[in-house]
Amino acid sequence: MILPLTQFSGMKSFLLFFWLGGFSLAALEIREDERVIEVLGAEKKLLLRYHKAESALPAGVAKEYRRSGYIHPVNTTDGREVSGDFAADHLHHHGVFFAWTSGSYDGKAIDFWNQKKIEGRVAHRRVITKKTDAGKVSFSVELS
Repeated sequence: MILPLTQFSGMKSFLLFFWLGGFSLAALEIREDERVIEVLGAEKKLLLRYHKAESALPAGVAKEYRRSGYIHPVNTTDGREVSGDFAADHLHHHGVFFAWTSGSYDGKAIDFWNQKKIEGRVAHRRVITKKTDAGKVSFSVELS
């Protein structure tokens, strides 16, 4: 579920919620390094990975498909991956991301979704917060 929060200084903020049921909330853990933020469940199984740095491109994929600031994979609690990245027929689709197709800047229309057009791109800018509290984990980031 994605909920709009506020708009300030030309930026929009959103909350993205994942419901992670079927296991003890006490098992949730969040870890971060220079490239990713990961949410882990029971037995340290990966539930989701947020990409702060650009992901490696598959062989033969054009550089305009570079990306950061998105979530992939999203896994079920039993380890089944339910998100995709770099699908051969939809290279511009990547995990959980914001597909802004009709943006504008200085009066010029920009499509942030169809990366092949090279009009604009959404990228990770910085981590704002990262919290663990009573079995709940959360993080917030700024995209640019």
